[in-house]
Amino acid sequence: MRPVTLLFCLLCCIRLSAQSTFAKTIGTKANETAYAVKELDNGDLIVCGTRELNGNTDAYLLRISADGEVIWDRSYGGVEFDSFEDLIITSDNFIVAV
Repeated sequence: MRPVTLLFCLLCCIRLSAQSTFAKTIGTKANETAYAVKELDNGDLIVCGTRELNGNTDAYLLRISADGEVIWDRSYGGVEFDSFEDLIITSDNFIVAV
């Protein structure tokens, strides 16, 4: 049996005035890796990357509110290695992950 590696993402939101608005550790028993973070118009953050659980690696998206609360998270993929390495937020707030 392969040991489970815990990887947590530490998010720290900093305003232009260089003051931290929140710092929070977000993660699960899965091995999650963040590759890109973008901000929506309302201040929410979208994080993309990978999530590895039980030997399967899926592409992963996470939405976090402006005050650091997880709104939703989703995994996408099949039996092969899947990953989101970057994302674009369109002018009408659609998320395009690649």
